[in-house]
Amino acid sequence: MSFAGIEFDTKHMVIQLLTTMLLKAQSMTQRTAEKKSASVLDLQRIMAYLIFVSMVVPLGRTFLRRLYNMELHFPPGMGDHKGRLSSEARKDLLWGTETLSTAPEGSIALQFHEMILTWSDAASTKGLGAYYTSESQPSPALDTIISIALPRSIVY
Repeated sequence: MSFAGIEFDTKHMVIQLLTTMLLKAQSMTQRTAEKKSASVLDLQRIMAYLIFVSMVVPLGRTFLRRLYNMELHFPPGMGDHKGRLSSEARKDLLWGTETLSTAPEGSIALQFHEMILTWSDAASTKGLGAYYTSESQPSPALDTIISIALPRSIVY
């Protein structure tokens, strides 16, 4: 099933971009990375599209940070104002181009994340103590208790 440019594969429990959306994202990142400069509107368009693509691309939003940083250097209200593409912004665009060269997919499978509970205590000049437990192990076993003495160099 596809919806809003994203294809849902319930047999394999993954999501992917439709081919047309993937090709558009590839061409946008590649064309912009090849330019020497870009306008604020150009940057905002590509960032908006890459935010949409990041629903499928693992770590997609992480690699938009340097594009946002570049946008901050433009004067406010100057949408058609052009600025030189920074080497850092170009790195994000090249990462996007490389990542989108193969059809990325995201998992929609229900995942169980085990909860680990941790308790700790400090005894000023004596040392540190801690123990942890998890849902699969309701009470702490002997090997889950931690105790270390503080080195004399950091003791007051």
